[in-house]
Amino acid sequence: AEYMGDSFESLYCFFAMAFHGNPSFGYGLPTYGQGAFIVAALPPVYGHHISPVPAPAHPAPHPYHRMWTPAHAPASAPQAQADPAVVPPAELVVVGSCMIDLVWYVDRLPKLGETLHARSFEQGFGGKGANQAVQMALLGGRVAMVGRVGDDAFGRETKRNFVTRGVDDSMVALTAGSATGMAEINVTADGANAIVIGANANLAMTTADVASHAAAIRQAKTVVMQLEVPLEVTVEAMRTARSGGAVVILNPAPASGPLPDDVFELCDYVMPNETEAEALTGSPVSTLEQAEAVARALVAKGARNAVITLGERGCVWARADAADVVHVPAQRVVAVDTTGAGDCFVGAFAVGLTRGKGIREALENASVAAAWSVQRRGTQSSFPRHSDLGAAFS
Repeated sequence: AEYMGDSFESLYCFFAMAFHGNPSFGYGLPTYGQGAFIVAALPPVYGHHISPVPAPAHPAPHPYHRMWTPAHAPASAPQAQADPAVVPPAELVVVGSCMIDLVWYVDRLPKLGETLHARSFEQGFGGKGANQAVQMALLGGRVAMVGRVGDDAFGRETKRNFVTRGVDDSMVALTAGSATGMAEINVTADGANAIVIGANANLAMTTADVASHAAAIRQAKTVVMQLEVPLEVTVEAMRTARSGGAVVILNPAPASGPLPDDVFELCDYVMPNETEAEALTGSPVSTLEQAEAVARALVAKGARNAVITLGERGCVWARADAADVVHVPAQRVVAVDTTGAGDCFVGAFAVGLTRGKGIREALENASVAAAWSVQRRGTQSSFPRHSDLGAAFS
């Protein structure tokens, strides 16, 4: 059985579901009669980690989901036993952060020195790197995560969440003496957010972590980084990815100021939001025209492509091999919670590129995914699967 929660509830439920290897569950089980399932509920055990039943020795290669076939499975529904040695390497690798999100839903942000009552509270999984990796996997990407979490209950649940979501967690290290990263998120009534992070174990990442996993990074088609781990780690990952011929995507978030030009020169795509674009260039991004000018400035710093996300206004895309700047409008929706929308966008864009889509089409698809996400509460819990998006996500 596998714990399936998106947040840490006061009641742990373990499900053994009779689906035909359904990849939305941590284990795929063959069917023993239609709809058969077993549910066992246990009371909360605070401060203790409840381990799942160990996976058998021969997992099947649905992207990093453990699946098994009991010896007494019906002959009418044979399931192949796969050799783990032939599981293909990840086509998408994310080098970045893992966090636990503590989300407060408030009517407005508090003033300095003021205490407010929240309307509600939720806890879930986050971190920009983890979010982007999960969105890639939900859209069918073969994804691996390189990162660090604390050697604590939150860290172990984070690794379990990766497995449940279809992300290879074998390169996510438990870090002794460090707490798992935390994000305190205030979401206002209109869906806007303000976030404070404690990076914790994420800051324990070093270039040695990149060197240890250089083979996986070089074999990937696309490698994605952010700025929630030390900059030297991000730069080394970019260099390693470039040496293997991968497409390099940098989501420079959070950004508190300019980056060296040699960082941009390693970018196939630099993808800030408007606030981050302002921090990187020192120029305002209040209007569409200003956004276009700043996108050109990022390309002038050495990036091959610059995409600035503009929330409800969509995004602008500038490229080194063309003078024009392309505006891709967003879908018009009523936002409930914009937390993680940028990560949803980056993850969906990376999957589109890796599948061979053109840049504009990948941007349009990413916009569709982000619009779906902002209409739901939470971060990873709001992210769409391919089946959620239908024909609009081609």
